[in-house]
Amino acid sequence: MDHPGLDQLIKDRTGVTNRGSKAALALPPDLLEQAVGRLAIVIGLFALLITGSIVFNTALYYTVDSVPLPPISLAFRGAGLVASLVMLGLLRCGRLSDQRKCDVGLVFEVFGAGAIVGFELSMLPALDLPIGHLSYAALWILLFRLIVPTPPLKALVAALTSASAVPVVVWIIGRAVIGPPVPPVSNVYYVTTFSAALVAVVVSVHIYRLSTAVTEARRLGSYHLEELLGAGGMGEVWRGSHARLKRPAAIKLIKPEQLGAVDEQARATALQRFEREAQATAELGSAHTVTVYDFGRTGDGTFYLVMELLDGFDLETLVEEHGALPPERAAYLLKQVCHSLMDAHARGLVHRDIKPANIFACQVGQDVDYVKVLDFGLVKYIETDESEDQRLTGDNVVTGTPAFMPPEVALGSAPTGEKSDIYTLGCVAYWLLTGTLVFEGANVVAVISNHIHATPEPLSKRAPGAVPEALETLVMDCLEKDPADRPASVAALWERFDSLGLDAAWTHDRALAWWHEHHRRPPR
Repeated sequence: MDHPGLDQLIKDRTGVTNRGSKAALALPPDLLEQAVGRLAIVIGLFALLITGSIVFNTALYYTVDSVPLPPISLAFRGAGLVASLVMLGLLRCGRLSDQRKCDVGLVFEVFGAGAIVGFELSMLPALDLPIGHLSYAALWILLFRLIVPTPPLKALVAALTSASAVPVVVWIIGRAVIGPPVPPVSNVYYVTTFSAALVAVVVSVHIYRLSTAVTEARRLGSYHLEELLGAGGMGEVWRGSHARLKRPAAIKLIKPEQLGAVDEQARATALQRFEREAQATAELGSAHTVTVYDFGRTGDGTFYLVMELLDGFDLETLVEEHGALPPERAAYLLKQVCHSLMDAHARGLVHRDIKPANIFACQVGQDVDYVKVLDFGLVKYIETDESEDQRLTGDNVVTGTPAFMPPEVALGSAPTGEKSDIYTLGCVAYWLLTGTLVFEGANVVAVISNHIHATPEPLSKRAPGAVPEALETLVMDCLEKDPADRPASVAALWERFDSLGLDAAWTHDRALAWWHEHHRRPPR
């Protein structure tokens, strides 16, 4: 389906879509974070320049016959340095919001402009140098606007106030009782500063529009993209959140071309297939199937799928990082996968791509090692012939995951069905218990050929520890070449796992201890 608000969003990508008074006064959250980071850079450079100028002038005074810093110049520099350090401390303060930090930063912009004029006017007369027509404060205002994104109205107020600080500081220095007198300042000095401020505002508005356009272009419906979690041949997965509920989510973006849609007709078919399968996935009731929140299509034809954000490991990463699992833990996880597949098969939906990367062991509330199965049928390629049960990306090119491909799928000798999911689940079990793939080969063709013709090596010969004979027999039964020789159904497979009683040995305390030791992030 097309998202009604998204088409307007695409039209507005070159402008500010968040119009109105709030848009003139506030930045989107991600731009606020950028603004705080850039503000820290600008203030840090300001502090370094002041420190450098004090050290340089002091060294110059003691090494050559040089004019010492006038007291008022030293006072301006000292004040600027102290204010910079205070600002850097405020930017690190966790109690202040990013918005408040940016607002204080604008006050610092005004102070910085005045301090720069103070340095300039208090030093030039002492060095018997003329006052030029362009103040360094003008460059400061331009630099600040170029680096730190600011809403238009605030940019205007801050820039003009900063420019107004110039005559104020000139008046203060002209009446100072210490230091050499300041010669008259040309009106051109003020005009160039205010002109620079107006130019800075125009530039700032353009930067703000471009920045917010990028932010808005990353919005999908009611969701906002925040962080790229991964990318591959099937598209990208982003961390995101709901605009109003603030609910975290995983958002998958898939280009029509990645579903095999090479022309308009194929694109329309891809959309229909995507919609049908997304709806079917959303209807699944197993707690061990990932929850789908929303799906749709952007104006450029990109499909998006919004799912619950999982906190844990996919089984591919789990084994790669921590090695083969003990039999009791493997059985505990596989029973949950069976629960998900039982529900899907009962509704007539075959997964078609069961593999370790599509199975997550998660932390859900106080439960750990809680399985979630992903990507139910959403990664199928468009079929050029609907009577064939193949996945194609081009002209009769069979694709998929070779390391987990059932023989009948590779041969096209039987429709992909429940027995195919059982074979791939057997491959997953083999991976969990041994840490190796069932078959390997020099290339993809060799791997597929092995799935068709070769006999798997008993997993007990590859497993790092002892594997109960009954569990090994069960896994090897799933890997039979003939679908008729495999377990009759996933429900029957679940019954056989349950009858082994292995999963009972993987207690909650054992699982919790493992997660406390190995989990990459603290529990939420």
